Amino acid sequence: MALDITDGTEDGALTFETSAGGAATAERMRITTDVLIGTGVVIDAASGTQDGFSFSAGDRADFSRNQNPVLDLRRRGNDGSILDLYKDTANIGAIGVDGGSLAIGGGDVGIGFYQGADALVPYTGVTDLRDAAIDLGLASGGRWKDLYLSGGVLLGGVDAAHKLDDYEEGSWTPIFGATDFVPGSGGGETSIAYAQQAGLYTKVGDTVFITCNMRTNGRSGTQRSILTVDGLPFTVNNTAGGAMAVSFAFNFPSAAPLAAIAQQNTTHLLLYTNETANTHLTTSNIVASGSSVFNFSGFYRI
Repeated sequence: MALDITDGTEDGALTFETSAGGAATAERMRITTDVLIGTGVVIDAASGTQDGFSFSAGDRADFSRNQNPVLDLRRRGNDGSILDLYKDTANIGAIGVDGGSLAIGGGDVGIGFYQGADALVPYTGVTDLRDAAIDLGLASGGRWKDLYLSGGVLLGGVDAAHKLDDYEEGSWTPIFGATDFVPGSGGGETSIAYAQQAGLYTKVGDTVFITCNMRTNGRSGTQRSILTVDGLPFTVNNTAGGAMAVSFAFNFPSAAPLAAIAQQNTTHLLLYTNETANTHLTTSNIVASGSSVFNFSGFYRI
């Protein structure tokens, strides 16, 4: 141990040196008048350019190491806290280990990084799971922004029936068409001009909710049947279709569409004048000159 006063004043450093086998001494630690403690040289770990540790005036400690872990904390034996955190004399949290996994918590609110299931799980402190008791965010002033998931969300249960695995919003372009669903009626589409084709959809799981506003601007060509609305955003389920509620049908000669049924394994709706009597429409029911208006909403399964 030596007192290093290099400039002849009381400002200097207290150094600790060792010697092995009679060799020259090597400095192992230095304490300066600024209360900087280092190894070999005066180190200020807070500078961002030096490696080592330093304790400086104001009861501050800094540790620095280049491209390697800076501090190892190790708990031997049982699970529990590795690092306790305090505000004054009150414990405000801890970082610990539970079953070989990291846990961080304060009071009865914590989070565990569960390696056994690749999951983040709620904890009481750092050693106990806490089921169905901790919220994510606050109703007022403490909300998260966006949530990005590649899988689904389980709501109110843990089985497949409670899993919401898809949600989507968008637009679609409805168009009048026809089908040869009735044998011998031909098929294809007639020529129809449009003043408006507006459709919106919301898909929740396997159910698609749609709205549609259509306004034609003249029709020509060969009569086709059954009259359809084509362009649904997703193919209809092969076992269960869906029904629409017609909100407005105006200026359809002879008969207006009063029912719209989603046909299985297609992307169109079949239009009928009477669902009970199974009376379908043809393209000739659309006015040839002027505008036919057709608005509806409903849902179908995919």
